[in-house]
Amino acid sequence: MSRDNPSNSKNIDNHVFLIGRPPMSEFLGVVSSQVNYDSSHIGQLADDWRLANKRILELQQSEASASDKPAYKDVPDALNPLADQALSDEIFQRSFNVVKPVVRMVELDTLVVSQKHINLNYVDELKKQFGTNPSDEEIFKTCIPIEHAMPEISASRVSANSFVFVSQSADLRVLDSTLLRPAQIQNYSTSGPMAAILGLAVGTGSNCLNAMFVNGRMVLNNGSHRAYALRSLGITHAPCIVQQVTSKDELDIVATVEFLQNPAAFIEAPRPAMLKDYFDSELIKILPVQRKTRQIKISYTVETIDVPDI
Repeated sequence: MSRDNPSNSKNIDNHVFLIGRPPMSEFLGVVSSQVNYDSSHIGQLADDWRLANKRILELQQSEASASDKPAYKDVPDALNPLADQALSDEIFQRSFNVVKPVVRMVELDTLVVSQKHINLNYVDELKKQFGTNPSDEEIFKTCIPIEHAMPEISASRVSANSFVFVSQSADLRVLDSTLLRPAQIQNYSTSGPMAAILGLAVGTGSNCLNAMFVNGRMVLNNGSHRAYALRSLGITHAPCIVQQVTSKDELDIVATVEFLQNPAAFIEAPRPAMLKDYFDSELIKILPVQRKTRQIKISYTVETIDVPDI
């Protein structure tokens, strides 16, 4: 795999992009907005996209059913205790409480993918963690991390009614909003008796290799970088939390935003984008992308009104 425009800058990461799938304008738009690339090369990128599109049209004929009825395996007996631990974990149960999850060994090549680019610098970090010959247990704990390691997240108050959370992790998110009672809070006092506390939980998701089995296809929902890293190490199957989706209502809750923008492209197209496409030199372009941090700003307003007691 050749890198067309690699960069050694500490603020630049090389990303591998899947190209050739319509619309071309979407790919060029991403390049224009995210890629550290000379705009004079847009014409060449358009030509590269056309060549990839020709290859995709060929694959639609030669591999029309490549993603249908993918092969998957039961978890080896030695890993069943880890699988049971994952399924009983409170965070996983909260994350996958709408559609029942199971743990399966999925075939990486046949996974349908909606993510259009992968950060190769992050993949290199993952591969260092795996080592050259990772054990089945090490692979399981990376794909389905039961310990839930927390990335570095900074939090600060930026105004009287605003707070900002910042992290290098793109998984930073608001997890939940709830009312807490005083008995649920320790080591915190206010200027008067508390009736309740409005809480907004900020952190990261369950962050596991997760796929939906929908319309006879295994669609990768989360964990693209780990799947790519493992496949590049020659590993063909990996432990994955799988949810069998049987209705549109379930799909609307379980699927990613990228998937829901055009579901037919992944579950109805004769030859959707698959993980193995990232390893086809005719279907990819490696480009330098400005590194980003994830920031969440939470602001609130307080409105006090005295109304007639009727």
